[in-house]
Amino acid sequence: MTLFRTNPAPSTRLDLAARIDPDLAARRVVADHDRLLRTVEGRTDFELSARDYAGSARPNALWDSLHDLLALMIAGDEVALGMLHEADRGRTHWALDDECETRDVRRRLDSSGVAAGRVLPAWLLLHRLVSVRDALDHELRSVDPRLWRGALGAAVEDALTADGASPFRRAGHHLCPPLTRVTWTITTKGRTDE
Repeated sequence: MTLFRTNPAPSTRLDLAARIDPDLAARRVVADHDRLLRTVEGRTDFELSARDYAGSARPNALWDSLHDLLALMIAGDEVALGMLHEADRGRTHWALDDECETRDVRRRLDSSGVAAGRVLPAWLLLHRLVSVRDALDHELRSVDPRLWRGALGAAVEDALTADGASPFRRAGHHLCPPLTRVTWTITTKGRTDE
């Protein structure tokens, strides 16, 4: 097994890693995590666990509440941290194996991360989210650029990017409710136009 893939797994983002430098990735990750932290700030455990959060209404969403979203974010963060840690030591992380880089495996890993998070209290998830945010910021800013331009950068980006989102954006993508039809009503002189 080599750190640089000879047969890259299919990904629409594979070639973007070289264009997003690690410093920009770190800034995006921190901003994305901070957006989630601002969203959950001041909410009670009951509010965080409410299963009716608008963003969870997306088709095929793996999460039903903000508590679940915290767990989902942490699961991806910890995989990305593992990749960066192993690369720094000259080893290949298991997530870089071609067998692991399938949509099915990623979905199962995300589902298991959400399931594990459901048994943890919200305060612990928040503590972990801040810890992994800070660790990712440090690791991304210190990664070897030669490793980043190879499979590592693409794999870390994939772990830290929601499907359909711009690179290194997850929370913001998940927090936005799905687009719905909006009807504007304009009233002028007693007449209503829609």
